[in-house]
Parts: sequence; structure tokens; C-alpha cells
Amino acid sequence: MIYLLDDNKDDKRKTTFNVSYVDDGSFSDCLTAISHLPQNADLGFMSDARCLFIHESTEDTDANAKFMSGSTTNARRIIEDLSDNGDKIPLVVFSNQMTGATIYDFDNKPYWVKQINKTLLYQQRLYPFLSHYRITGHIELRIIAYGENYRLVEAGRYARCLIEPLVIFERSQMMDLSFLPKLTMLERFYEFMNPDGGYNEFVNSLEDNPITVGNFVDNISLVIESISENYGKNTYAWQR
Repeated sequence: MIYLLDDNKDDKRKTTFNVSYVDDGSFSDCLTAISHLPQNADLGFMSDARCLFIHESTEDTDANAKFMSGSTTNARRIIEDLSDNGDKIPLVVFSNQMTGATIYDFDNKPYWVKQINKTLLYQQRLYPFLSHYRITGHIELRIIAYGENYRLVEAGRYARCLIEPLVIFERSQMMDLSFLPKLTMLERFYEFMNPDGGYNEFVNSLEDNPITVGNFVDNISLVIESISENYGKNTYAWQR
């Protein structure tokens, strides 16, 4: 089960964000939304969660189910202890902000979206995330961080890491992998280019059959173009 803790004061999901899928049972098979938790609640029921979505300023409630101003003990316990910032249970932390940058580091913390604003979460990202999870059973936080087209966003990021160091070389110069300060970026990019594997063979081929810097850059760009045109899937064959 995926748990979402958000006080949802004044029924904001409906009145402000105009979304109903969280509360109307559309995802009742995989999502439980919680608006009230008593201070120092037993959080054991969340210990086997597949993912946790936490509105970080959600206040604890008293014995009368009234929000306790400024008391966010449960939210902090879930973030820091139960999830351990994504190390134990995948975690998405969202704020009350209507705008603001998303903070996510897939390379180092793939199961922790440190920050995303409520508008983006509810109106654009949560629904496709839940739909993807329902179909695949896989927690893919890149949908939360980057959107449904996350493969293009990620591939583009790795492509920039590969191309930018090469601007100091002539296009006609023969490509050498030592020109790339982070060879791991090439491996990550290759996973988008050919998810079926074969990276070592690809590198060996580049070393045994060198191409120009210009050809290398063009190949990278054409892979990105293919991913963009084919819904996240590359159909372009690397040209040697």
C-alpha cells in the first residue's frame, strides 16, 4: 500500500487543486490517504508501505481530532525514522507551496524526492505515478520528479553531461573516451539507448572502431530525438 499523509485543510485537494482521484476511491487498491494522526501515533501500520507521500507541515491531532498548531511530530517521525529519508521506504516530501523547485537526485537517492510543491504533485504527477504503479507494481519516483516523460528528461541530462565536455575539441578530431570526465554518464545514457544491455560491447566497439567527436555528438543527439519521438523508447541505431 502507498500512504499519503496530508491534512487537506479546507478540502484543498478539491477546492484549490480540483482533483478527486485521491478521495473518490479511484486508487483504493493501492493508495490510502490520511488527514488526521494523533500526536505520537503508532506508525507500525506504515512499516510495510511501498511508498510514503508526506506533507511535511501536517499537524498532529489531539484527543478531539483537532489539529495542534505547530506540532508536526508524526510527519518528522515518518520522514526521519520510518523512511529514513528514503533509505528504508521510498519517500516523497511535499510542501504547501503552490510553486517551487523539485529537489531530487536519482543518481544518489533514487527513492527520495526531497521536495515538490503541492500543485505539481496533485495536478500533474501523482495520478500517472499511481497508474504506473498499478500496472507495473514498480515505484518510479522519476514520474513524480520529472513527469510521465521522465525517460526523455533523464536521457537529456546524461546527454548534456556527455556533450558539454566535448565543446573544446574539433568535430573532426577522433573521439577518445578519455575526453569524458565521467564515463559513468555514458553507461547511464546507454541504458536509455539500449535497455537490453551490451554496454561493455558498446564501449569496446567505440575503442576498436573510433569515430570523430562530431559523429559521437550527432549520435547522442539522434538518440535523444528518437526517445522524444517514440514515447521514451529509442529506435535509433548508433552509427559507427
